[in-house]
Amino acid sequence: MLPYYSDMAVTVLSQRIHMLSIALVNQIAAGEVIQRPASVVKELLENSLDAGASEIKLDIKKGGRLLISIQDNGHGIHPDDLPLALAQHGTSKLMSQTDLERITTLGFRGEALSSIASVSRLKLASRIADEEHANENHGWVIDVTQGDAVSEQVPIGMVVGTSVEVRDLFFNTPARRKFLRTDNTEFFHIREIVRRIALSRYDVSFHLKHNNKTILQCSGKQKNFAERAQTIFGKTFLANSFELDYERNGLRLWGWFGHPEIARNQVDQQYFYLNGRVIRDKQVNHAIRMATQDNLYTGKHAVYVLFLEMDVSHVDVNVHPAKHEVRFHQARDVHDFVFSALVQACDGRDVREKNNQEQKPQEYNGLGQEIQEQGAQYFSTQNYDRNPDLQSSLKSTMYATSRNKHWHKSSSDSNNSLLIEDRYLITQLQGETFLIDVPLCQEIIVLSKLENDYATGGIRRRPLLVPLTMIVSIKDAAFIESRAPAFERLGLKLERIALDSLLIREIPLLLEYADIISLLSDIIPLVKSGNSSEGIISMMSRHVNDAGLVNSDKQMLIQLMAEVRSANADSSSINMPWRTLDSESLSNLMKRKN
Repeated sequence: MLPYYSDMAVTVLSQRIHMLSIALVNQIAAGEVIQRPASVVKELLENSLDAGASEIKLDIKKGGRLLISIQDNGHGIHPDDLPLALAQHGTSKLMSQTDLERITTLGFRGEALSSIASVSRLKLASRIADEEHANENHGWVIDVTQGDAVSEQVPIGMVVGTSVEVRDLFFNTPARRKFLRTDNTEFFHIREIVRRIALSRYDVSFHLKHNNKTILQCSGKQKNFAERAQTIFGKTFLANSFELDYERNGLRLWGWFGHPEIARNQVDQQYFYLNGRVIRDKQVNHAIRMATQDNLYTGKHAVYVLFLEMDVSHVDVNVHPAKHEVRFHQARDVHDFVFSALVQACDGRDVREKNNQEQKPQEYNGLGQEIQEQGAQYFSTQNYDRNPDLQSSLKSTMYATSRNKHWHKSSSDSNNSLLIEDRYLITQLQGETFLIDVPLCQEIIVLSKLENDYATGGIRRRPLLVPLTMIVSIKDAAFIESRAPAFERLGLKLERIALDSLLIREIPLLLEYADIISLLSDIIPLVKSGNSSEGIISMMSRHVNDAGLVNSDKQMLIQLMAEVRSANADSSSINMPWRTLDSESLSNLMKRKN
């Protein structure tokens, strides 16, 4: 039997060269630009922003398979230009090669609408507000039903702006359609695209609906990035990050960088923008990793939202059809600039430096300072229950450092400490020398709080900014789906999104820095085998140390020991997870007689 490619070779050689049809050309282009419903949303959102829209409404049905509808109040498309807008390489954003060298718009290739129309049923409606059409109270609409079958323009009542409806995506390319995931998964990617774009434009209103339910709503009247970030991420991110603003030689890097205590096990919360455009760049990613690698534990990834601004003529964005990748003219300079800015930020220097390198006062008091001011009350169970602002995990407490201090995974204001095997700490506290098993202290406290939570209705949960996906066996997925309430009482809100896939939406509040995938992997067999809640919770408490040990300052250790005593009120001092290293105990250890 001849190899499979022999027939292919004969077929190709027997064909004459010919021009491809417009529909086929557009479908080939769509294969590069339109990979899934989220790709459609990205291209249309960029068009709306380029049109000067201040309000954008998105209506999604069935994860984008059935409908993607986007309406904006931008300046609209001239009626005579509607057919051109659907033609390949039809654009209003480039006039010459000079424009290509100084791209200031998000879109410019003129491929989006023609590519989308080639793999869907598309309706494009628009109305402009120039003097010539000022007396008209209607716009014009055009339909594309079969790739290149374009209907005649007809008037339609609408406000100034543009509306695009994309129905039955990939209806004529079944091979592409079968690769789509579940509706929930596809919408998850759509929501992430909207979040990323909305994050960069706090002056624009975004309203996202899925199956007639509002999912995300951002006001265009927000005054700054911080307000928009709080709308998208909640208060957690800004409360646990520091602001930086660094400028040098025509480059500016600004934004927010998360403290190590909110570092993630995956790179799902890293947002980087170049002149307002979401990008992925190896040079930039390498610079960020190099600047932060000494301050993060192995397997942890920094959380950040960073904006890089530079002269548009010094970067080429015409590299990738989807415009995710760019090429810097001076890539090394950009790498070194980003690295230098973040090193200074992570070393605790004033990160609001300008060219004159003048020192400015610190802006934040920081969570660590707040903890020290709270004193031992921070650790009281009563305070934990009553004050939602203090309901962060013990791990967060052990990680907390003032923003006036260095951005390091270990922070100690004394050199009189020795950490052994990343577990045992020898230090002097209040005139005594202690050997402290810090991870065990943390486990005891977390175990006590988890047991109290479970006994009073369920372990407290917190939602993830970006849900995690976990692959399990089909049997385990079915079991978890059937026992969802039991897992919720253990602090885990799980959703089955495929036969063998779970979406982790909420996690135990006290274990927010644990390795959640590992935690769930340990919980599932225990629940299936009918283990007691005490045994499961005991195992969960051990995951509080997944992120590693942090060497805290003396005040924090004093508070830690006070909380352990509170949790083990009935235990004698000999059962505490520390020992006093006095002359007698050391003599006994060395078997030496006085």
